[in-house]
Amino acid sequence: MYVERGWLGPLPLGEKNPAVAGRHGFPDRYPFPTKEEIECWAVEFAGNNIGVRAPMTVVGIDIDAHGKKGGGKLLDELEAELGPLPPTYRSTARHNNSTSGIRWYQVPEGSELIRYPGGQQGGIEIIRPGTDYGRVPPSFHEGVGKDYRWYGLDGHQADTPHVSELTPLPAQWLARLTKLPVNYRPPGNTELRYSSGDGTFEGLRILRGEIEKAWPKDRDKYGWNSQLFVSVKRVFELVAGGELEDEFTRQAFIKMALDAGMYDECGEHEQLSKIEATVDSGRNEGLQRPSNRLREEGTMATGELRGDESIILYKRVVSTEDGNQTKWEMFSNFNMSVVGKVRNTDGTIDGYNVELVSERTGQVTETYLPIAVLTDARRLNTWLQSHEVAMVAKYLDSPPWTVRLGTYLAAQNAPEVRIVPFWGWDDVYEGFITDQGVIRATGLERTPSVKPDPGLANRHLVSHRYGFEADENQAVSMLKEVLTFHDETVTSVVGSWWVGTKLKGQIMREFSLFPILKVEAVSESAKTKGFFELLFKLDGNTREQSIGTAAAFRDSISAHRNGYVWVDDMREINDQTKEILRNATAEKEHTKKDGDANGNTRIKLVAPIMLSGEGFGFGDEKAMPDRTVDIDLPDPKKRMSYRDPSRPQWDDIIAFKRRYPDPTIAAGTLTAMILQHADMVQEHAGHARRGSGRFADKMGIIRVGAMVLAEITGDPSHIDRVEEWIGKQVNAGNENALTKLLIPTAVQFLGGNEKPVVKDLPPYYGLPCPVLLRNDKNGTPSVWVHTENLAAWWERHNRGKVEVRTHTAEALDGQAKAIGMKGQTGESNLDWWKTRADKPEGGKSYVTYRRVPDEIASRWIEEMTGEDDGEAPGVLGGASTRAAQLAARGPRGPRSDTRTRP
Repeated sequence: MYVERGWLGPLPLGEKNPAVAGRHGFPDRYPFPTKEEIECWAVEFAGNNIGVRAPMTVVGIDIDAHGKKGGGKLLDELEAELGPLPPTYRSTARHNNSTSGIRWYQVPEGSELIRYPGGQQGGIEIIRPGTDYGRVPPSFHEGVGKDYRWYGLDGHQADTPHVSELTPLPAQWLARLTKLPVNYRPPGNTELRYSSGDGTFEGLRILRGEIEKAWPKDRDKYGWNSQLFVSVKRVFELVAGGELEDEFTRQAFIKMALDAGMYDECGEHEQLSKIEATVDSGRNEGLQRPSNRLREEGTMATGELRGDESIILYKRVVSTEDGNQTKWEMFSNFNMSVVGKVRNTDGTIDGYNVELVSERTGQVTETYLPIAVLTDARRLNTWLQSHEVAMVAKYLDSPPWTVRLGTYLAAQNAPEVRIVPFWGWDDVYEGFITDQGVIRATGLERTPSVKPDPGLANRHLVSHRYGFEADENQAVSMLKEVLTFHDETVTSVVGSWWVGTKLKGQIMREFSLFPILKVEAVSESAKTKGFFELLFKLDGNTREQSIGTAAAFRDSISAHRNGYVWVDDMREINDQTKEILRNATAEKEHTKKDGDANGNTRIKLVAPIMLSGEGFGFGDEKAMPDRTVDIDLPDPKKRMSYRDPSRPQWDDIIAFKRRYPDPTIAAGTLTAMILQHADMVQEHAGHARRGSGRFADKMGIIRVGAMVLAEITGDPSHIDRVEEWIGKQVNAGNENALTKLLIPTAVQFLGGNEKPVVKDLPPYYGLPCPVLLRNDKNGTPSVWVHTENLAAWWERHNRGKVEVRTHTAEALDGQAKAIGMKGQTGESNLDWWKTRADKPEGGKSYVTYRRVPDEIASRWIEEMTGEDDGEAPGVLGGASTRAAQLAARGPRGPRSDTRTRP
């Protein structure tokens, strides 16, 4: 019956969806059912409900105006704007409701309409021509408990209509469903121009499609302003190429932005003013880049491919009885728009920065597609699968699909863009790069010519938002308040380090490293809440501190040059982790496996790092303490408010969070303000360093940060507190694992021997005693070390657990030279001493010891002679023993056998 009356696609329905697959959806991909299929379904699904797929010239307007559904209200609003919908045939199971149901109208063939004119929850859904289906009589509605019926033009029950009997949809409604401003006509009644269109309707359809493709997809994440700017720019490239009319396109964007509620928090006049300013800015940018992309679609210039919303189609010539016919078939279940192309220094294209649209999910992902991947079918397949999309063409002749896709991308004539491998300061562009734009001292600059690698955000390695909602006065006020949420010295030092993270690009030109901030405190000391938590938010970070694996930690510190990575209670600091930390302080490269594990990739570790915890395993070697700024937190439990000393400080923190639930509103403003003082780094670096070496460098960086912090906050006391704190820091010079761990541990367990005792039992392990206390030839008490025996003794004492970098004989020899131990290059019995060691089993051997510099050895001389607490020579006193035990806690932890002599 339905087929006879022009309804080409009756479908048997299951509980919610059609009982048959592949017979509804976009007509280019899913053909209407054949007469034979319909006849078979009539037998196979005789008891099922029926739906009809809208013919190519029919649209259904499905209105839900019952219960809490808002279709009736939305219909009133649309009719007030567009005029009333004329009577037509309606299918519904709600017999006593004259509003609810599907109203069926005729439309021009080829109409491409939106699905939800008021959003998915608006209460009205469009049954799009040739695509969607609607339930019709004699179906039964289980929720209502009634059969579906047809109602005619007079509102009374009627028979199934012929499609030719349906009322034409008014032009105003047709244009509105294309999201176009139908109530506007440019001066002089100018019609929309489209170079290859066939009249006004075709022009409207093309313009709607281009705006729809460019319209912001994730405005909640990036904000309206920047997204709308990019959308307008892309469409106006077509205007510049003569393919769309200028003013009509401009008004279309303004109307869409108003309809979508952009800036609706402002007054009506200010709302329109802001929208027009954004649209005009994007328009001016787009008019500089003419594009003729629409003319070229579907030709060999595009690889015979054509984009269609979330898919790509390809042109196929099919032989039929009537001759050759051209068909557009599905090439891929995704579409790809080029945002920018990246060029190598030799002029070749390195790759494309693209927006990938998935047909299955509708998700839009900005990512980078290298040419090396695009031209390799195997690698491209893997790349597509990682984004959960695929090439699906079945009958594809030459050229290969990779060539076609490459041609399709090249034909989009995208502007050139430079992709930066990390967020933050870029030395080449001289700006602070984010996905929102480039932050400079003057504020945010939106530019399409440089962008951070989009894969960083896609892999959640970066989660920053640099807000400018707070002006400079409010941003400074927020920062100054946060700086009162802990001990004054702590906030001044940490605040100075934080300022330095924003100027890391400038700092690395003047200093050899950027130090790790190491906050050591017991639990419940507010090391992750209050001050530290809120400063992390003011830095622009939208997530909490993390722990993660070593691989995740490594990748995260390669993603943002100025956004510090905060790790709380790192579970294990092993050799690999230490190497990563050391490399990160100097912005060195690190090797990691490729994604397919078939090769290696070098990544640059650029991010500042903050570590917080109850303890760290760095104390036994020189390299790590030299690279850290160490903060010990005082007990916060009795800390009182700076505003009202009668209240606990936590009250201030809670009040701040209530006023500013999202502190990132000031992150962009503060970053720009800090960049205003970037010249202070070069100006004060030499004076701030006050010496040479890593210790001088890290203290110099804190001093410079304090100067900038004082300028921004107008509070010079930050400089005073930082100077007082620096005065209490100890420069360990060239001391290292040899002097800070191995010698003290040997002193603890072997005592102060004058000659090389050799015993098979622990703690000697059959080795000549590696550390001796004896006078030199001038009678001066001195400490003497045999580094090779000390390394062998340490390995046995530590049950084979040895750090190659610091605990082997070769490593200890290098450390000995670093602290000035001359050995046989110096004077006998003054710098070195050769003596005989008697073996337990008989026989003799000769051992050569080197003298430890007296300024380092003096503390062990006191311990081994017992002069500090009256013990007998060679026996450690109580305080010295405890100090040695602490030094001995390394990879083994505390020992139970604390004896000092065998």
